Amino acid sequence: MKGAWTRGDMLAALGVLLMVVAVVSAVVNPELRRWFGLDRASPTVQKAEKPQAPPVLPPPTQQQPGQQQTPSADPHPPDTGCGLGHSWTEWESGYMATWSRREGTNVFDAHWTKGGEVVDAVLSINIDGNHVSIDRNEKNGSCKYSGTVKDDLSVSGTFGCSWGGPVEWKAIIGCTEPATVSPPVAHVEAAVRPAKTEPRKVSVSTPPATRPKAQGRTEITGVGPIGPKAWQRIVIDGTHFGTNPPINGCPDFIRISDVNANRSFPSLGPWGGCNNPILITSWTDTEIVIEGLPAYQRGQDAFTVGDKLKIEVRNPQESWAKMVWYSVTTSAEVAKPNSAGSPGSAASKTQEGTQILSVGPISAKAWQKIVITGAHFGTNAPINGCPDFIRITDVSTNQAFPSTGPWGGCNNPILITSWTDTRIVIEGLPAYQRGQNAFNIGDTLKLEVRSPQENWAQMAWVSIKVSRSRN
Repeated sequence: MKGAWTRGDMLAALGVLLMVVAVVSAVVNPELRRWFGLDRASPTVQKAEKPQAPPVLPPPTQQQPGQQQTPSADPHPPDTGCGLGHSWTEWESGYMATWSRREGTNVFDAHWTKGGEVVDAVLSINIDGNHVSIDRNEKNGSCKYSGTVKDDLSVSGTFGCSWGGPVEWKAIIGCTEPATVSPPVAHVEAAVRPAKTEPRKVSVSTPPATRPKAQGRTEITGVGPIGPKAWQRIVIDGTHFGTNPPINGCPDFIRISDVNANRSFPSLGPWGGCNNPILITSWTDTEIVIEGLPAYQRGQDAFTVGDKLKIEVRNPQESWAKMVWYSVTTSAEVAKPNSAGSPGSAASKTQEGTQILSVGPISAKAWQKIVITGAHFGTNAPINGCPDFIRITDVSTNQAFPSTGPWGGCNNPILITSWTDTRIVIEGLPAYQRGQNAFNIGDTLKLEVRSPQENWAQMAWVSIKVSRSRN
């Protein structure tokens, strides 16, 4: 029929329609434009786009290695202006330390000094915001530190170790100029802190400006007596102890160490926590009163008679100060005077040995009243001379009272005005004028005594430090 579409006409129309759709799609889709070859006709389009490429290119290739080191350099970058810093200066329990960072890591080599003592360890430091966490490893064990970073780059907190704690610590983060850091680390710092221009400088050779000054030096002038029982009243006399409320726990400003048993009170357990607490019922500037060791039952022994105890104390308000110490020997429970034998009887052996329970205080003056209390001193008349049953030796100057001269005779006599079985009173050293000093403040004195009736017995002794005059 005329005017009707044949099969061939329909296929031709469909082909034209598909071609139109393909051309339109090619105009819209760049991939189809290249397939149809439409882009070859306009090479200027690509040339016009090339100048737009550099702003979105990645950084230069020499910066790529630094970007890969970012996780190992500062795992949790703090807001300190210099990441983990270059070195830290730290103070704890009288020690001063320098922590030196291993380049490009969060590992530090730590070196502590205190007098002649030296301690080395390896630290891993992480800072998350203003929180600091530190793992310390050394040959004696491990410690965990925690603290807070302040805006002035000072850090403070506490830490505990496998052998004790908690202990307060303070530090200051030292930064370096970017030019002094090797290129890879410089890239890391730039990537971590892009908004910072130049890190703030902090001196690592001086203590923090906020470090307080002590109003006086802490000194222990007398301790005791101390028996073997865990529950007993122990009185520590001295000066500049500061103040503290009563406490039952593990403070880091007092310690009683049994040197013979290698045991301390207070101390932490192997997994932290207060293991050997101490009960302090009174702490004033001149006297500390300890009532017991709560880890023990009443009636139990914590020490052995004859053990050497080291008493250490510092002012709680001076966390950066060194501990001062005093040694004392554990005595038997205070015994009644020995009644076996009459006073003055020759070689009448007492039931127990001579024991010194307390001494002092002793100042630098040659003329002062020194009271020694204890048990089994025997008896003797007042004497001004050089007896062989008592001796005060200044360990610091190697001078003894009493002592004989190079040609014999009494050179440094001692004046004893009272000698009973439980108490000896010394009034002075007659070789000196009144008002003169015989000792130096801070000297260590060794005081030795035996019963005059036991010339075959060994001398009992105790050590004490010379304190400031009470006048």
